[in-house]
Amino acid sequence: MAVSKRQSIDITESAGTPMETLLWGRKVGVRRWVLYLTTAITVGLSLFHLYTGAFSSIDPLQQRVLTLGLIMLGTYLLYPLGRKHWSDPLNAYFLVDGIFILGTIWVTFYGLSAGTFLQTSELSTLDWIAGTFTVIAVLETSRRTVGWEVAILAPILFLVNYLGPWMPGGLYARSFPWEKQLAAIYLGSSGLFGSIMGIVTDYLVLFFLFGGILRATGATDRFEALAFAIAGRFSGGPAKAAVFASALFGTINGSANSNIVVTGSFTIPLMKKLGYKPEWAAAIEAVASHGGGLTPPIMAASIFLMVDFIGVPYGAIALAAAIPAFLYYVGLFTQVHFEAKRLGLKGMPREDIPRLGPALLGIWPVAAGVAVLVFLLFRGYGMAYVIFLTVVTMLVISLFNKQVRQDPSRFVLAFEEGGRASISIGPVMACSAIILAAAVYSGLPNWFATSLASLSGGSVVVALFITAVIASVLGTALPGILCYVVVYVTIIPALVKMGVPELPAHLFAYYWAILASLTPPSAPTAFTAAALAKARPMVTGFLSMQLGLAGYAVPFAFALSPALILMGTPFEIVKAFVMALIAVVTMGMGFVGYKANWIQRVCLVGGGATFLIPDLAANLVGGGLFLVCLALYSPRVLRSAVLNRGGP
Repeated sequence: MAVSKRQSIDITESAGTPMETLLWGRKVGVRRWVLYLTTAITVGLSLFHLYTGAFSSIDPLQQRVLTLGLIMLGTYLLYPLGRKHWSDPLNAYFLVDGIFILGTIWVTFYGLSAGTFLQTSELSTLDWIAGTFTVIAVLETSRRTVGWEVAILAPILFLVNYLGPWMPGGLYARSFPWEKQLAAIYLGSSGLFGSIMGIVTDYLVLFFLFGGILRATGATDRFEALAFAIAGRFSGGPAKAAVFASALFGTINGSANSNIVVTGSFTIPLMKKLGYKPEWAAAIEAVASHGGGLTPPIMAASIFLMVDFIGVPYGAIALAAAIPAFLYYVGLFTQVHFEAKRLGLKGMPREDIPRLGPALLGIWPVAAGVAVLVFLLFRGYGMAYVIFLTVVTMLVISLFNKQVRQDPSRFVLAFEEGGRASISIGPVMACSAIILAAAVYSGLPNWFATSLASLSGGSVVVALFITAVIASVLGTALPGILCYVVVYVTIIPALVKMGVPELPAHLFAYYWAILASLTPPSAPTAFTAAALAKARPMVTGFLSMQLGLAGYAVPFAFALSPALILMGTPFEIVKAFVMALIAVVTMGMGFVGYKANWIQRVCLVGGGATFLIPDLAANLVGGGLFLVCLALYSPRVLRSAVLNRGGP
């Protein structure tokens, strides 16, 4: 396996993490110091933030400096340069790793001891050296974790800022030398150690630890058991169970690829066995797993960025995102159902379906942990303290789990998993902070605002379409969270100036940034599922777009009618929800075309789309088209379509 930009390298030759190797003594062909150091960093990162979340006994700035240092050190060990494994023979690249490791240790201790951060805008000589090295190290760790596409953005902005007087049109600005930019990045309150790293230290590490503990106590298996107990007996049962399981799993893990690996390794073979084509099985799993990035309470960590960017409480954003996430899964479920009916698929054999009672009983530890989290958040407690109490609750509850009592090492593995997950996303967050700080000096925000207003002719609808295209293009090269940051800097201010409320503008851009990884020609999420299903990647990608139609369409609805994200009177909210629900179900029926001719399919898709438009005349047209379509169906076909049992 070549060195991957998007997947960490196992530093052991055998299966299992470094902690598993230490716990159970598996033989490894790796230098022991790397094994021990990696384990110490990953577990220590989780323990450190659990302690600070409870007692807040360290200065927030020092916490951010130390966290970034640990994350970068962990990145060098998990993503070695120029080698497949640390067990490979050392080469010249090892010297580069050594320089980065020693340099990172020095800048971390310097940052902890200097005490100049956020207190001055003047760089000392040591500040210049430490700051420049830190920026280079952050860009390098970002490159190792997610690729060149991310790391190259910041240098481009540095260059644009320096060449401002020679830039054309709206990009014209005064020239800012590196010292000026570095002062803003390294010492500024909105720079590298500002609010974005605060999100990592206050929220993300603890949330990843929470997810690790849930999985260590069997949450994934419990989710799958409940999903199959509910949906397994119905037509297309495994596919519907995949939707349920991924929706549940997405509440604790916003990573689409992780979702696919965890749930898809079981659901994809089952879907293929019961009659779904490989492309359908892969696309269903890809879209279902992708919803984790859109589902509260984590939303692939981006919800915490929104809290910081908009200044809206966490609970308000989580509630606002709940209805669009529900509609996303309804749109997918509708198409899964009608495709199963079209193919005449049966449910799972009764003997393979878990019993509902035990499945519901088994989910209580997970439900209790999530309930504590939600209750405390909405009572207004600080996020770090809330997650600390939730983690403690899960630790206590898990003592009632026989498997955990027999194997306490699961807890240690949970702490390691939380640390590894933090290391996987930490460099991207740090790089985002650098990009935001550098963007302050560029003319890009004003240039984008002027250009968007000009291209759209002042039309909000056209501006939304342009935003969707830009976010999709950026998302083909950037991780969703960084794509959202870039769009936040460039496009969202323009939408707000044109009259789109701030929260809908952010959610709209975020949806399109996230869904870009489901959209061909890049579509890494769809391609991952296609590899598991041995399906054609591009066919899977385009089918994923169809199945994820609600994710593409619903953002236009809430951008034009914010009542769909709870910004309105109760009547407006209920009306917007009902209309959107009818829209995604009707469009899903039309795309699949269960026992429908082309006229019916056009009426269903076109009529459904009009229900997303906040205009009475358009809604009446949509209702008329829908009634025409129903009139062309026979009563027997309608009954068959609604029934959830197997058979056509």
